[in-house]
Amino acid sequence: HEKEKVRAVLAAMESRAAGLLLLRSDGFSYDELASALELKGAACGTRCGRAKGSVRQEYIKRYGERRGNERKLG
Repeated sequence: HEKEKVRAVLAAMESRAAGLLLLRSDGFSYDELASALELKGAACGTRCGRAKGSVRQEYIKRYGERRGNERKLG
């Protein structure tokens, strides 16, 4: 159930930001992502941070704050 919520949030995001988070969650390093996207490592880290914030905001907007021992989104 939680995975469907996260998928819905990612689907609502700008595709480049969602893709960046998905690749990062698959274990790609910032350097690997930066190289693939032709960015500097620091810029890639900044974009990942912003995308995580967007996921959190959209998740809360749709489903409210999470409680208890639920896994964090980022």
